[in-house]
Amino acid sequence: MTFDDVDVATDVLVGGGWGNRRAFFKFAVEHARCWPLVAEVDDGIVGTGIATANGPVGWVGMIFVDEGLRGRGIGTILTQAVIERLETEGCATLALLASPLGRPIYERLGFRPDMDYRLLVAPGGPSAGSAASGEPPAPDGEPSRIRPFAAEDLAAIVAIDRLATGEDRAHLLRAVATPTTTTVIVRADGAVVGFDARAPWGGHPTIAPELVDGLRLVEARRTRAVAGTDVRTALPEIQRVGATTLENFGWREERRLTRMIRGAPVVWRPTAIWGQFNFAIG
Repeated sequence: MTFDDVDVATDVLVGGGWGNRRAFFKFAVEHARCWPLVAEVDDGIVGTGIATANGPVGWVGMIFVDEGLRGRGIGTILTQAVIERLETEGCATLALLASPLGRPIYERLGFRPDMDYRLLVAPGGPSAGSAASGEPPAPDGEPSRIRPFAAEDLAAIVAIDRLATGEDRAHLLRAVATPTTTTVIVRADGAVVGFDARAPWGGHPTIAPELVDGLRLVEARRTRAVAGTDVRTALPEIQRVGATTLENFGWREERRLTRMIRGAPVVWRPTAIWGQFNFAIG
């Protein structure tokens, strides 16, 4: 995919019901650790795929084929091309989030189910939210607070993110984290213990090892949303207490996707994950 392909590729996905991915495609074309691909038939774009290398883990994402051309192996060819790119980059593990339609393709290519992600949705706005309205104590009894990200926080959020995901996503965090897009949660001693960032396309990687911190970050994002709009986030299935608490705050499950991996197991902490960049890059 080149920059000149972005609008056409976006239209193909919009026509297939996948929504407007223009901002993400633009980011991927310009980003050094993403390799977006298109499939062409008769010189027309009919499919997409994106490889993203996060250190030892590579993500297979945005595998889409025009509905009228499905069943011809184009999705498999795109997936194989993404896999080859990631293996060339030295990724020992490949990961993806599979829809029911795509899962059989990925299983044939050696991917195995790891765990489901639950996509949750809730109404946003200043009057929404519960956990962010006060200052619940941190697990050690000290107060915590949410504040805007500062440049000197980058090393801390990269370290927290690596512990949670088992990936090196510093390249993505450097690209999106600013004082206007990102908040951090800090203890009384100033230690950063979690963060929520906003990507240019609207995704929110949200990481916090402690339950109360994750809940506060997610609910704070909800209260910042425009009234009347829906807010979404996704939690790994193992994050049961967090999901149940959010449901008690008015969130509801919208759908599920299956995380699948190929290659070496990932050492990660899924209970620290409260939101994603998107389902294409983790």
